[in-house]
Amino acid sequence: MICSCVRSWARVTNRRFRSKELQLLHVTIAWEVRASGARGQEIDRLFKQNISNYHWVQALSNVVVVSASSIEQLNALAVSLINTAKSLPEQPYVFISPPMSGGRYNGFVPSDKWQKLNEITG
Repeated sequence: MICSCVRSWARVTNRRFRSKELQLLHVTIAWEVRASGARGQEIDRLFKQNISNYHWVQALSNVVVVSASSIEQLNALAVSLINTAKSLPEQPYVFISPPMSGGRYNGFVPSDKWQKLNEITG
């Protein structure tokens, strides 16, 4: 059984992000395309189309970090990504972290990706 959950992050994190100085938020998004070849590439393109209006970096082949200036934008993005996954017969999986402000990622990726990640995470 596939379960989806979109909670209103505004309700959950309102107190945490009330300060005017915390303007940039980011989420980590991962998706798993369960199709190969041209169809798999088309599904990947659909997910990237959802994030195209945001500042984002592709940390790994199916993992992106996306920034936004409000919880509402992140809620809209989450709904859009989940609806895209649900609408496809292959039902690709999508996983979205809670919104974060600041912080640093750890790992081993090319240095140009670290620069972009640091720009997004502040």
